[in-house]
Amino acid sequence: MNALWASAAALAALLIDRGPFEPPPGGHLQGVTCHQVEEAAGTESGYECLISGSSDSAGYVVRSSGGRLTHLQLLPGADFDHAGGLQWSDDVVAVGVEDSRGKRHSEVQLWDWSGSEPRPLPHLTIARGGADAAPRAWTAGAVGLARHGAHHWLVVGNWDSDDLDFHRSNGLPLTDPEARFEPAGRWESGRADRKGWRPNDRWRDYQALQLFSRDPDTLLLVGLADRVADIFRLRPGQSLELVKIQELAVPLVDTSFRWGGGVTRSADGQWLFFATEKRLGKNTRLEIVRVPRLKN
Repeated sequence: MNALWASAAALAALLIDRGPFEPPPGGHLQGVTCHQVEEAAGTESGYECLISGSSDSAGYVVRSSGGRLTHLQLLPGADFDHAGGLQWSDDVVAVGVEDSRGKRHSEVQLWDWSGSEPRPLPHLTIARGGADAAPRAWTAGAVGLARHGAHHWLVVGNWDSDDLDFHRSNGLPLTDPEARFEPAGRWESGRADRKGWRPNDRWRDYQALQLFSRDPDTLLLVGLADRVADIFRLRPGQSLELVKIQELAVPLVDTSFRWGGGVTRSADGQWLFFATEKRLGKNTRLEIVRVPRLKN
């Protein structure tokens, strides 16, 4: 039986300088998505990150580069005060926004972050739920996005990720106005067949979900909760059934996936887990755990 991840190998920390940017009051941080900046690779400050957060009035995303904030973007939606998790794929970021009070409706918004100013991609917005929807069933607290073959796949977790909705793109570049996501199916944790899950059959209240293409037939789904990462396999060409293949205790110190959490792959093949403090302060701690990939 092949292992995918070794034990966590290294922990680093970065203090992010907020500078002149002032987020709306209240709420907490929710998601992190990062990629390496080539000229600063190998250093803690060599990551450009987007961090989502909620407040009393609006969801937002901030960009951090070189250890300081460079942009704050409020997310549109009159009733949406809570931004969920998010993930970068190429230059496009998918992020959930929801009504944390009624918990009856939400959106998945996609943004082009390739330039200094982010650009919304409204042709890709996914509306969820509505006034008559069951509370918590159609929120968007965790969102993952990955290119897989000719298509992009998107996953949306509702409240505590009880249920997951998968969407597949039509294969056009996401910035193309004709690009669309179509529903591919819903996976419900309460009805899941957990035979064959390892090392256990536990499904957690994941605050972040991240997607990665493993090979032409396989996607990996990483669920982050507290200080644990669970890794699942799915083969979307066959079905959307998840199979748990690994559980990793991530040795965070002063942060937790309960707040801002995310994971990415580095250029040298390592997995990098990111976690933040609860709120965006004058200086906000971002912890980075490197996990080497095993060969066998």
